[in-house]
Amino acid sequence: MAFVYVFQSGDENLYKIGRTKSDVEKRRKDLSTGNPNPLKTYRVIETERDSLVENYLHKKFAGRLSRRSDAKEFYEIEQDELDRGLADTEEFMADYLPLLEEAEKLKGVDSNGRIIDPDREALAIYEDLQQVTARINTLAFEKTILENRLKKKIGECDGIEGVASWKTQISIRLNQDLLKQEQPDIFKQYQSESKQRTFRLV
Repeated sequence: MAFVYVFQSGDENLYKIGRTKSDVEKRRKDLSTGNPNPLKTYRVIETERDSLVENYLHKKFAGRLSRRSDAKEFYEIEQDELDRGLADTEEFMADYLPLLEEAEKLKGVDSNGRIIDPDREALAIYEDLQQVTARINTLAFEKTILENRLKKKIGECDGIEGVASWKTQISIRLNQDLLKQEQPDIFKQYQSESKQRTFRLV
């Protein structure tokens, strides 16, 4: 079993959110070294999905990420907002994790070719999913606009201190189309087959 922890920095509304597969108290002491304020254990969530729960909390409180220093995963949050967020997280995970595990099991099962008729529950879920998808798509456009505004501010520079970076990076990729065209035997030799179930709304 692993743990997701919330450590409070002194008496401030400044919290470290992280995870560990070892002793939480040892982790707290390790992180306290060099920290100007002592870290206190505020909340511990015991879970086998520590990476997922930590990631959920980080995204939930992304707007509260502290910019006081280079220290990572510290969030400036009012205590009541933090408590509500932790309660929401535990409630969400109680519903989400069993569904995730069931879906992961079904992902490895071959589909049988049948198309079943929708019942009322399936139609209701479908409508909710369509609405959520529409909101996500709208937010994606808004996110792109804000990112482009920052890119315009950055211009030809590498970034804005404490805000964003936009550095030139070089990546090397295999040109599969060219390899298939010029060396079809080699391309075929290194092909591998994979199987997965693909989910799509209709």
